[in-house]
Amino acid sequence: MKIKVFISWSGDRSKVFGEILREWLPKVVHVRPFFSPEDTAKGSNWYSEIISELGQARIGIICITSDNLTAPWLMFEAGAISKSLARPKVCPILFGMSATSLVGPLATFQATEFARDEMMRLVCMINDEAGDDKLDQKTLAEVFDTWWPKLDAPVKRALNRPGKISTAAVPSRADREILEEILVRTRSIGNQEKEFKGRLYSNLGYLVGERSTQPGSLVAKDQDLLAEAVGHCQKGWDYLKEIGGAPEFMALNNLVYYSTILNDTSKADFLLAQAYRLLEAGEQHAATHLILTGSFAIIRFSLVLEERRAAYSKILTLSQGPLSTAQREEAELYLKSFLELGPKPKRRISADKRLSKRR
Repeated sequence: MKIKVFISWSGDRSKVFGEILREWLPKVVHVRPFFSPEDTAKGSNWYSEIISELGQARIGIICITSDNLTAPWLMFEAGAISKSLARPKVCPILFGMSATSLVGPLATFQATEFARDEMMRLVCMINDEAGDDKLDQKTLAEVFDTWWPKLDAPVKRALNRPGKISTAAVPSRADREILEEILVRTRSIGNQEKEFKGRLYSNLGYLVGERSTQPGSLVAKDQDLLAEAVGHCQKGWDYLKEIGGAPEFMALNNLVYYSTILNDTSKADFLLAQAYRLLEAGEQHAATHLILTGSFAIIRFSLVLEERRAAYSKILTLSQGPLSTAQREEAELYLKSFLELGPKPKRRISADKRLSKRR
């Protein structure tokens, strides 16, 4: 089966190079290129067809010229291909320019400058994706040598057409700009490592936590194992809170839930503050699981009856709406726990602590 290769272009000059590649690639490697508009069926919904092809493509080739470096359509297509694959193969080819001129998201991919050796490496990568249908290295080299002039000549003619922007005219980025981009990428790599570790510990905490709790109840069957689960969840959240967003709240939800089951009253103030954060995020993003967990923690740890009643009311309201079976069972357990705990005496809470809970 031929590898699907999506050829992306933007602008007249980029389109010319895309057309040349579309004709040349199948002569060298076992591929089926898609190049709009030539490969979009007449009368079809071109946007839907392009979206479909983006989702099926194994490799994306982006034709980059000096006048489309930041074209939004190229960014969209490159992003769509990279998200559709576990190991994305997005390959910008640079025509008449160097890799140091790349900016933005495209600079994160391994670019190919249009030259014989660089193109040979690109073709080898594409050939490796063919699996059982790939050519052996000797045959591939012979085929490439035969067809290289058929690619090199038309590309050079297109580059030398009147009105072309010469390579010398392409502005090179300042050293400071390149250093700043390296710093941004380094920080990004650091965040990716934190997210990986955070998700790993949080998911480990979830697995251990499920083993340590009684099915269909809010009771721990193994306190030591549950404490271990809370420890893993804490580590996961410590990493992910530096990243923020959905990953942080996923980890925080696990931490608050298993800490509440463990009934660690020594961390009551911390858990109450985080419970209100879960409520706020859950209501803002309509995330039922965050609202349920936050409300459960408030019912368990708050000594202010009005706060516990408000949490009870939130759960009751949710339980009367559309919920999954698991969420409905969870809500019923929380409502029951409120009734079992009964009224608790009020405690004095400073204005600062009260404000921190509301945040």
